Amino acid sequence: MRKVVENISGYILLIIFGYIIISFLHLTWYIASPDGFFGFLYFTELLRTLVFALVFLFLLIVIFTWFLSGLKSFFKKKSSMKDIFKLICTLVFMASILLFNYFSTGGISLYFAKILSDKYEDIKETEELIDSGEYKKAFEIAESKYYNIKNRSRISNFFFLTQLYSKTKFDQRVNLVKQYSATINYGFCLLEYFNSQNEAEKVFKEAINIANNKLIDSQKDNLLLFPLLSLGELKLREGDYFKADDIFSELTNVLATCSKQDLTYLINSQLLFADRLLRVGDYRRFQAVCSNILNLYIEKGGNQKSKTYASLLMTASLSNLLIDNFDSAGRLLVKATSIAERNEGHPIYINYLYAKAHYCFLAWQKGGGNEELLDKSIFDRIMGKKIDEREDYLNEAIQVYDSLLGIIEDKYGINSISYVSILMQIADFNLKIDEVEKAREIYKESLTLIKNSSNYNKEIYFDVLLKNILFKKDKNQHHEEIISSLRGIEKNLNHKLINNFLFLNQGEKELFVTKVEKDLNLINSIYVDLKDSSANELLYNNLLAMRQIALRSEQNFKSFVKTLEGGLLKEYQELKLKRRALEWSSGVFDSDSLNIILEKERKLIKKITSMDNFRSVNPRQITWENIRDRLNMDELAIETFTIKKGIENNENEIDYYALVINNKSTSPELVYLFNENILNEYIDQANNKDGINAVFGKNKHKINKIIFDSLKQYMANYDKYYFSPTGILNKVPYSAILDSANMGSTFSIVSSTNNIRYKKKRDYNMKAALFGGVNYNLTSKNVTNNIAGLQEQENIVSNINRSSSFSKLKYTLDEVVKIKELFDKSEYKEPFLYTGNSATESVMRVIPNQDVNVLHIATHGYYYHSSFLVGSSIVNKIGANMDVYDNPLMRCGLLLAGANHDKSYDKNNDGILTGQEITYLDFSNIDLLVLSACETGLGELKGQEGVFGLQRAFKRAGVKSMIISLWKVPDEQTSQLMVAFYKHYLKGNSANESLQKAQNEIKINYPDPVYWAGFQVID
Repeated sequence: MRKVVENISGYILLIIFGYIIISFLHLTWYIASPDGFFGFLYFTELLRTLVFALVFLFLLIVIFTWFLSGLKSFFKKKSSMKDIFKLICTLVFMASILLFNYFSTGGISLYFAKILSDKYEDIKETEELIDSGEYKKAFEIAESKYYNIKNRSRISNFFFLTQLYSKTKFDQRVNLVKQYSATINYGFCLLEYFNSQNEAEKVFKEAINIANNKLIDSQKDNLLLFPLLSLGELKLREGDYFKADDIFSELTNVLATCSKQDLTYLINSQLLFADRLLRVGDYRRFQAVCSNILNLYIEKGGNQKSKTYASLLMTASLSNLLIDNFDSAGRLLVKATSIAERNEGHPIYINYLYAKAHYCFLAWQKGGGNEELLDKSIFDRIMGKKIDEREDYLNEAIQVYDSLLGIIEDKYGINSISYVSILMQIADFNLKIDEVEKAREIYKESLTLIKNSSNYNKEIYFDVLLKNILFKKDKNQHHEEIISSLRGIEKNLNHKLINNFLFLNQGEKELFVTKVEKDLNLINSIYVDLKDSSANELLYNNLLAMRQIALRSEQNFKSFVKTLEGGLLKEYQELKLKRRALEWSSGVFDSDSLNIILEKERKLIKKITSMDNFRSVNPRQITWENIRDRLNMDELAIETFTIKKGIENNENEIDYYALVINNKSTSPELVYLFNENILNEYIDQANNKDGINAVFGKNKHKINKIIFDSLKQYMANYDKYYFSPTGILNKVPYSAILDSANMGSTFSIVSSTNNIRYKKKRDYNMKAALFGGVNYNLTSKNVTNNIAGLQEQENIVSNINRSSSFSKLKYTLDEVVKIKELFDKSEYKEPFLYTGNSATESVMRVIPNQDVNVLHIATHGYYYHSSFLVGSSIVNKIGANMDVYDNPLMRCGLLLAGANHDKSYDKNNDGILTGQEITYLDFSNIDLLVLSACETGLGELKGQEGVFGLQRAFKRAGVKSMIISLWKVPDEQTSQLMVAFYKHYLKGNSANESLQKAQNEIKINYPDPVYWAGFQVID
């Protein structure tokens, strides 16, 4: 019986021992989590290490037991000190041998195996596979690891050692980091190589949640960087710039708190900001930021043979191409060539090929480029053969695009978004080189592929869809389908506008509108082709939505801000002045200063726009029916617009159309007007006194016929016309070419027929401020500037004419004095009169604080085209980073007291009030502005936003209606015209009626249009 018990006990001990061994092995396996060969190697080394640890622990216990036994014997005097010393020395020697064995073999081997295991984990392993072209395998591994870790089963109670270990905070931290690593790796693959944006967003948000776990709080900042960068890029791709900039702000804060800023993340965070500028359309700032990033990388000692360096070179090259710095773009691309060619299996090579193809195409257009980018034969290089033919660059572009398409097909497959994206680029390229039919077939193929793709990219899909509709030959046979598709595209564009508009500053809004407008112009051209009443309605609604949308948005926000109370209003004003000062000081991106301002501005905008009573501008809120319902029986509305002729044939001519409605219209009437080249032949001749008289005098009937011949059938029997001009129609003096006897009593020019909704009754409680007889020779010492708190600005355009002297306009004093006399004799309040030394900028700046709703300015005005500045001394005076070339509001202005003075002691009172300075003033109380000056109606034509010059500046400042001039007007006759205008205006006539009557009076003595026709009212 005893033997049986002993056997059973032995078996039990054996089972217990086996169970412990199994539990021990399971714990080891759990800790190692081996993946791949080197992962298994790490497991074996870890197992050996743990076995050593157990043996070493056992030896320590034995040593300690023996030591206690020796001490016990010693105190009982059963052993000598010599025996104890021998025992201790022996045990220490044995322990030393074991430790040496571990560190000489197991420890070093374990460390090496761990390095190898880490190298092939997650993103590192993915990048290795991608570099070798194994995209599918990289994704499969990433996906498998992500779901394996995410769905890791609960540890069975059977493995008590593993279960106990898993409950330790140490193991929980390790698992969180592993889960984070697998998550960002999977998200990386989804976003970069499979364009699964919705799924990628969910995955990166998971990674952020993991990083925010309190157990790994010490690593939080470093772990947040990658998913934040990825989410920011994802939001930019979706066109959600507001959220992207929020992420950029958070990323900036995280980078600032990191103990050691990683150069890669620092560079990528700046690239995220640059990407937003690119997508908004701010190309000059994009170029400045990209150059700064490249310089930062070099200054920080970045590896100039790395893929990162090549990528930064290509980005900088692209940024230079966008602002036409062609030589710089070529040099940068050449620097990237050797690195890209050494990495043919990497995505950077694909990006290089695209950049090279684009550059070669532009070189073909320009007639030459950097020859080092041409793939010349060895013989040609040895012989130094000169490349002169444009076709060499074109052929190079074609070959590169063919190679690019083949590589994308091999790596991603034809159903991938990447393949479709390259196809679209090739189609656009073929269109530009007049291969229209080939482009049409590629567009068609792209649509088929994207419909079959498992991944959905909204922006690319709508781009493909729009191009296919545009190039469809039988549009009328698919009318309903086309209308439905176009409305979906319009909805997407409207969503982008609403989501992003308020967040952007005014300059960015204007640039963003230009980008959106390109797509809407294509849509409008399709509606024109359909020649259908429903298409006309949608077309009119598009025009109403986009016409001056950036201006309307700014005015809406400014109006709301004025209703604020307390510190919020002051904070907004101060912040705007600081930001403008920073933008003025340099065109180069100052990451520290600008980021601080952007962050404050962002928080302030959120605070303001989150108020319950704030209402943003909805571009689609107004329809053509709303305009129709505001018209009276005797009124007609004419909305003009342009269409690029023969887009599908790659032609560049522009056709003008009009949409006409009255108060009984069931749908707008579409009317073709003329081709721009026909009218331009005349407009170009009107560049001096004789030309103006010839074009708008002798040939006025020809101009009238060009513009109005096809409209006359619609314009009969009406007394009032609301005419919204676009393009070169803004350069036409309608009072000269229209016969008032035949065309009705009034012809009102409106920025948009949308303005008809805001018909206002005349304000008979009128108060005016009159400026005239300006002393341009006033010195700054004689000027008292009592305006406090205004931000100093460097006045660029003021330098243009410092070397010359502005002549005195002697009739302007007589003009304003006589106008004042008319006011004094009327029922209206006595006007403010500012002449001579008092007609200063300081006084102009306090006009918003006075009870004034009519502002009259009789002085010199100017507008300079950017080409005027090329090669002039102004370039050296203002510095290369100023935005005088790009910002037309910097190239227009009004001259006030002291404009001739060579040195200004006060930048806010230097005598030249630029358009840009005007935008910072508040003229929202001004119902009528009369600019009795030269060229106040001139400026750059910017699509649906209109003319960018003084009229734009004053509109941004809040002026409701204004009288502007189209050319250099004569002093004496202008004075007479203005006095006649007020004579009729103060009798209760509208500004438009008053100006027409005044012009009819003046032309009796001065029949030539140069004397009176240059002025017109803009509502």
